[in-house]
Amino acid sequence: MKRFSVLAITVLLIFLCACTKQPKTDIFEFSDRLNSQLAENIIEPSDYYNSGNDYYYFPSSCFMLTLTTDEARIVRRCEITLTQPEHPDEEYSFKVFSAMCAVLCNKASDEIAELFSNNSFDASKIVFSDSTVSFSSDNADFFIYTNSEIISLMCEVKS
Repeated sequence: MKRFSVLAITVLLIFLCACTKQPKTDIFEFSDRLNSQLAENIIEPSDYYNSGNDYYYFPSSCFMLTLTTDEARIVRRCEITLTQPEHPDEEYSFKVFSAMCAVLCNKASDEIAELFSNNSFDASKIVFSDSTVSFSSDNADFFIYTNSEIISLMCEVKS
């Protein structure tokens, strides 16, 4: 009987301690998930510039990632800003933005790819020209703005 009790308690503890993926993340968990999804350390979670609820990361001189948090420091919006003079790698920028959206929306990368495809958004839209694309999903809004000087790719979860 003692063995059964010990076994039952052990099994119960294992189930209670099982990890679940939390839908909301702070900047550190967001960074870990993003880096894991991309299989590279694009951002170091503790290496940021902070202004209020905005956290800025600079993977390169013309590539900036912004994470915006709420009062509880939960990430609510992510954005990539690309500037001249460096021509962006459209495929890489699209890959990073897709991964950021997947992490923020707590969705699989396939779901984000399908959402982007259904809204005619792909890497070819990441160019320095005048255009605006916006669309929504069940839990997020997406906004892509480009002109001759800047490209902005933004995803914000709905309240």
